[in-house]
Formats: sequence, structure tokens, C-alpha cells
Amino acid sequence: MKRTLLVIGLVLLGPQARADEDFRPEEGTFAGYGGLEPHHLAVREALLGDDQYRLCQLVTLPSFGVESAVYMTENDSDGYTVVSRTLKSEWSRRLRGLANRSGRHKLDDLPALMTKLDRAVVTRTAPLDESTGRMLAKLCGRVLLRVRHPKELGRGNDGVTYHAATWVSLAFPSGRAWSPKKGTLPAEFVELEETLEKLTEVDEGARAKVVAELKDRARRLDARLDALERARP
Repeated sequence: MKRTLLVIGLVLLGPQARADEDFRPEEGTFAGYGGLEPHHLAVREALLGDDQYRLCQLVTLPSFGVESAVYMTENDSDGYTVVSRTLKSEWSRRLRGLANRSGRHKLDDLPALMTKLDRAVVTRTAPLDESTGRMLAKLCGRVLLRVRHPKELGRGNDGVTYHAATWVSLAFPSGRAWSPKKGTLPAEFVELEETLEKLTEVDEGARAKVVAELKDRARRLDARLDALERARP
């Protein structure tokens, strides 16, 4: 027993990667489980409630601006579907109002709002071929399985918080990044997701160009992960 505890201790106390190289571990609404702050709970239901097995999910929560999400689902037949969901501005303001000025949550308002969330979101979709979707799903898994606590905990007040997650073999690894610095792994992941979202915004004739950009970003991110794994003690 003592030997087992010693091994666990060595693992937990081992060297950690730089804080800006990895997402931070996530628990709560955007990890997929648990009852939480009403605003987040309503946003989660509005943006993610339609699909359970979400791949390469990224929820974007800006301090000022509307909340949005992008993710993939695997089709029953061939290929994948990219889903982009954005809260309408008036609903974004309404859901933020679930917390009053004293900081106490307006729990009584939540049930009525939850029945109307289908009208709160703009949804766009686009098809994605089997090969590219499978490559992205594997890549997102590699990124999220790196999640760890940084040496110094904390977050800023303003900026953008990103909640990333993906379905991996009966698990849903997830992580959070706050306004990641350009050039870091979380920043590159966000750029990949923004390119994925672009698929839902362009005309069908322009999708091939976006897919090519998506593959290029994926290859570069994959190469970066290889380098980080080789360098990790």
C-alpha cells in the first residue's frame, strides 16, 4: 500500500508543462455534468442540448458579446456534421440577467426560460467528409488528454473563456483556457475550431478551400503535439 501511494505521489508531483502550453482541467457545466450557475446551465442547454456525443466541442464565452459553440457529430452513415450555434443577442442579455446585481442567482426565472431556448439560438450546419472528420476527432482527443492544472491557478475578469471538450471512448475530457496567448497550444486549437466553424458560414462552393485550410491547421497542430510529447519528461 505504501509503495502504491509513493508511486502516485511521484506522478502527481512530477514536472509540469508550462501553464500556457496546455488547457486547464475543467469541472462543471461545460464538462457535461453537474448543476451549476444558472446562466451557464441555460447557455449549455441552448448551445449543446441537441446533441450528446459531441466531438471537437468549443464553447466561447466572451465577457462582452454573445455566447457560441461549435462541434462535430458523427453521422449514422458516412461522414460528419459540423454544428455551429450562436445565441441571439437579446437572449444573451436575458440569460446573463439570471444573476442580479447582488450576485444572487435568479433560480426562479430558470425553468420558464428553459422552455423557450429553442428560439434563442441561430444554428448552422455543414457536412464534413469521413477522412477529415476522423482526423479532427483524433486530434481533438490528443489535445484534451493533455489537460492538467497549471502551477499557478487563477483567471482574468475580462476577455474570452473557451471551454473545450470531446467524446473519447466513453469519456468526455475537457479543459478551459482564458484569452490564450497567440502561439500557445490552446490558441492554435481555438484557431482550428474557428476554421471548423467557418465551414458552416460559407457557401457550398467555398467549402473545399476551408477544408484545405482546416487540414493544414490540423497537420501543424498534430506536429506541435508530437514535439511537445517528445519534450515531455
